[in-house]
Amino acid sequence: MEKILKTKKMKKKLKTSNLKPQTFLSPLLGVRGLFLILLMLAGCKQDKPVTLNSIAVTTQPTKTTYVIGETFDPAGMVVTATYSDKTTKPVTPTKTEYDFSTAGTKTVTISYSEESKTVTTTLTGITVNAPVSITGFSPLEAQHGAQITITGANFSAVASGNNVTFNNIAAVVVSASATELKVTVPKNLNCSGTIRVTVAGKTAVSTASFNYLPTVTVSTFAGSGTAGFADGTGTAALFNTPSGVALDASGNVYVADRENNRIRKITPAGVVTTLAGSGTFGFADGAGATAQFRTPNGVAVDASGNVYVADVNNHRIRKITPAGVVSTFAGSGERGSANGTGTAAQFDYPRDVATDASGNVYVADIYCGLIRKITPAGVVSTLAGSGTSGFADGAGTAAQFNNPLGVAIDASGNVYVGDYSNHRIRKITPAGVVTTFAGSGTAGFANGTGTTAQFNNPVGITLDASGNVYVADGGNHRIRKITPAGVVTTFAGSGTAGFADGAGTTAQFSNPSGVALDASGNVYVADRTNHRIRKIVLE
Repeated sequence: MEKILKTKKMKKKLKTSNLKPQTFLSPLLGVRGLFLILLMLAGCKQDKPVTLNSIAVTTQPTKTTYVIGETFDPAGMVVTATYSDKTTKPVTPTKTEYDFSTAGTKTVTISYSEESKTVTTTLTGITVNAPVSITGFSPLEAQHGAQITITGANFSAVASGNNVTFNNIAAVVVSASATELKVTVPKNLNCSGTIRVTVAGKTAVSTASFNYLPTVTVSTFAGSGTAGFADGTGTAALFNTPSGVALDASGNVYVADRENNRIRKITPAGVVTTLAGSGTFGFADGAGATAQFRTPNGVAVDASGNVYVADVNNHRIRKITPAGVVSTFAGSGERGSANGTGTAAQFDYPRDVATDASGNVYVADIYCGLIRKITPAGVVSTLAGSGTSGFADGAGTAAQFNNPLGVAIDASGNVYVGDYSNHRIRKITPAGVVTTFAGSGTAGFANGTGTTAQFNNPVGITLDASGNVYVADGGNHRIRKITPAGVVTTFAGSGTAGFADGAGTTAQFSNPSGVALDASGNVYVADRTNHRIRKIVLE
């Protein structure tokens, strides 16, 4: 009974005290037990789940301008998702929706799905343009500086918003509207070709090709116009019936100064010196002025800078090293048409020479009526011609020439001949097949295609890198041009014998006999009876 009363007193005491259960229990359970209880209570607590709230475009895509029908390109775009716990991360959109079927300012709807929840955002600032197009241009051909009108659709109304090129050469846009551009033709010989207009990264190409008409300007490169001999610069120098010209890789011009019996050299700056020849009519090998020539007429230069000379009245082909040392490359000195090696071969008043990339030398052997070939080892053979003066196309010796005075070679190894007394330009394939490239055979003057054209005693001949043939049309006092398709035009010269510098056909020549081109496409002319070297610049 006394024990029961004590227990009741303790319960009452506890009930009236401020002690919390854990405080009361801690002495009973100990620290370790209390920790376990707290841990159990914490485990019973439930965390809220983290959910996807929204997405946003935080970095704009690289491409924001399109043409009708193009596909949206998300390259460069960064889309960031935001979650309920404020965290963010970049995500890849699961869907993009847009309509680029019409022009205008467009939006792109971007969606992202995660755990059955989808959120969207809108990308703005997208421009869709109608495609640029070219319907035509006028005129179809012009010189540099001329204004061309290009018509089409969806050009930029701001001139600087249109990028216009002629055969990939940039041009200046003078004025612009959505349907018309006014453009200045750039100064560049390579402008012939299609016209391109680029607007906002999209390009339209013309169906027709533009034809660039170069401006042709004739000037005097060297020579005073008085027959004589003097070294000097430009017009201070004197020549006497210069007949042939050729150029080396450095742009130096070599001249067969016929009546001075010398080979002259002109630097690109116009400084004239004597490379070889004493000035005395005769024959002698040797260095520089100790050598002698007899009316040298044609010259050619090989890749090593050696100069070859058609030494007409010596009936020889001479060779001059860059140092000026003269030797006999082929020919015995006796008139004839014998083939052979070196001095065992014969020529009959050889008038012109040309070299190919392999170092072969070709000779227009006038009175034999032959085109000869000399290998680098000096072996002489007949490429074409029967040896009888006349006219006949055909293979090898079945063909006939009548006083061939000029010879040149193209990059494919075809040989072109100025067939003087046949008034034609002939072509010989590497296999020796001869055809008529241009000229009717009647002495006269007419531009045209192939045999509808007329020449009057064509002499020197040369080619440019595009395969165009330039002819010194001696009796017409003009320089003619023949395209690879055989279309003959007048390149320079009025047709009246005389002397005048000037533009294209306003200039005058007097019996031009030799032509050569430099790497820039400028033409040099041996203006024989004007005793000058003329230069024709194309721009």
